[in-house]
Amino acid sequence: MSPFRWGRIALAAAVACLWCSPSPAQIAATPRADYATSELLVFITPGQSAADLARDFGLTPLGHLADAPNIVRLQAASVESAFAARVGLAADQRVRQAFVQYDNPRTTTAFTPNDPFFFPGTDPPVGGPGSTGNAVYPGQWHLVNAMPAAPFNDPSIDVRVKGAWDRDLTGNGVVIGIVDNAVQVGHPDLSPNNRTDLSHDFVSNDSDPSPVGTEVAHGTAVAGVAAARGGNGIGGTGAAPHAGLAGFRTNLLAQALQDAYSYRNDAIKIKNHSYAFVQAFPNAAADEAILAAGAAQGVIHVFAAGNERGRVLEDANKTDLQNSPHVITVAALGSDGKFATYSSFGANVFVTAPSSSDFRFAVTTTDRTGSAGYNATGAGNFASSAGGGTGLDYTNDFGGTSSAAPLVSGVIALAVEARNTAGFATDVRVVKHLLALTSRMVDATGGGWQTNKAGFHFNQNYGFGLIDADALTRAATQYSGVTALTTHTVPTSTVGETVPDNNAFGASHLFSVSAVNPQPLEEVQITLDITHPRRGQLEAYLTSPSGTRGRLFKAFPSDSGDDIRYEFVSNEFWGESPNGTWTLTVADLAAGNVGTWNSFSATFRMGTLVPVPEPATVGLAGALGLAGWAARRRRRRVTAA
Repeated sequence: MSPFRWGRIALAAAVACLWCSPSPAQIAATPRADYATSELLVFITPGQSAADLARDFGLTPLGHLADAPNIVRLQAASVESAFAARVGLAADQRVRQAFVQYDNPRTTTAFTPNDPFFFPGTDPPVGGPGSTGNAVYPGQWHLVNAMPAAPFNDPSIDVRVKGAWDRDLTGNGVVIGIVDNAVQVGHPDLSPNNRTDLSHDFVSNDSDPSPVGTEVAHGTAVAGVAAARGGNGIGGTGAAPHAGLAGFRTNLLAQALQDAYSYRNDAIKIKNHSYAFVQAFPNAAADEAILAAGAAQGVIHVFAAGNERGRVLEDANKTDLQNSPHVITVAALGSDGKFATYSSFGANVFVTAPSSSDFRFAVTTTDRTGSAGYNATGAGNFASSAGGGTGLDYTNDFGGTSSAAPLVSGVIALAVEARNTAGFATDVRVVKHLLALTSRMVDATGGGWQTNKAGFHFNQNYGFGLIDADALTRAATQYSGVTALTTHTVPTSTVGETVPDNNAFGASHLFSVSAVNPQPLEEVQITLDITHPRRGQLEAYLTSPSGTRGRLFKAFPSDSGDDIRYEFVSNEFWGESPNGTWTLTVADLAAGNVGTWNSFSATFRMGTLVPVPEPATVGLAGALGLAGWAARRRRRRVTAA
């Protein structure tokens, strides 16, 4: 290659690197953390004068770091002018790197729980894990699993929250809304985090969402899993021990739930939903529209997948709201590292989290105070009054996907806090991308895992895997956001084919996608219209142009309902290219009934994470290095897709 051509490439790379730096106008319009200062830390090229540099940019020299004469502090007149000066400094040949200083609060210690029920012990609670043959109370193992390996326990099964806590991420400044039957916000382990200004009773229309009379303790237990106050020396802790809690009493009534979906979306950025419909293929179009509007406001809705494995609703993709692209659907994982025997599954499941399972550890959390809650029968209580007050204020026997969901909500609160500190906005699309990137594969030999052509692992029992608080919160600050959502729609297409009776190969239909300027896929939505006298005999599959094949819904022969007119969602093709020929298959797996596949339509949602650029540098090696990093990343993604 000629020196002239090499010089042109080098110049282009340097220009590209400088183009990545925002303009002063962009900087002024960009939200920053509250702790930015007017001071800059500048790495100057050896032999250059800090005084000259300060004079040329209208700055005041403040000296250099101890034993580092080439790292100098310069003072601007204001925070805004510091950001503007940083752009100019980064483009100056005398400067290697320039940073605006942030006076972020520090702490000498990480968050460490001192809550007695957090720790394993030798006095198993009455009716608790001791009944499984385990002689030691496992503590809040779902947060930090400190128990030894055993047939019922894999010590690696927890949400790795300690890594985030060690960096003092506790949910500060983030509010989690608990949309449930009721929440006893006056509980001693919930009241320190309660946001009375944001809580509401949508049944009685007042500000107290606490249970009335003999109402079950479900919402109170859910709230404790997400954000019981940790470090206060009583009871246990939630995943986000310093997050705010907004409790809602809804009695799970339709209108009350819809009010809760939209209530104070300006201040509540995570809402937890530990409930589901009780019939397959419900019509919840109005609820879905409200959730979509909330997602557009930046609200992250987290839904329990359901506890229906072995029953008609075992496939959560047959349950509306859980299969919305605007929510995060959570399955449950046992302490042995395998899916909980009740946990619903499906192409719509996004992530899994530890919870109770047969003959495994259950979850310790807050209960209605006194004897009004789960502990009214004496089961699921603590044998002692440890933890302050009485053991009757807590239960060690909570579980289900009702517990897995708020655990995910609490962990997401830690990630939102990390992003807030970095000055980044967070919405459900950002969180989904980060979860797909950081969740851990579990039960690797148990079957069901598939690696798609974009390199993402997916299993309908676990979604993208076990949520990892440490990895999630680290990744949360490495990406400024996601690209704007783009969609490609395949309009309703007539099929008009008989579905072969008792034939696993079924009827297949090919269709092509040619999206303009396609981005990597997020969710794929498929609407099917099938006439059939016994819909439980049917199941459907979608195959991408890259060859990834995913089940849209599973047959369940005892479902005697008729016909399917429903929209399904799939996460299995995350990151792949939408363009090319897709194959949609509908199969009838039992003899005796024949149906007709009438039509289908499809929507392809697309977008990708936007990485935080490395600091701009003037050095040619630095410019080429950044350009090379971006090119390598593009190559990996393009090749994978």
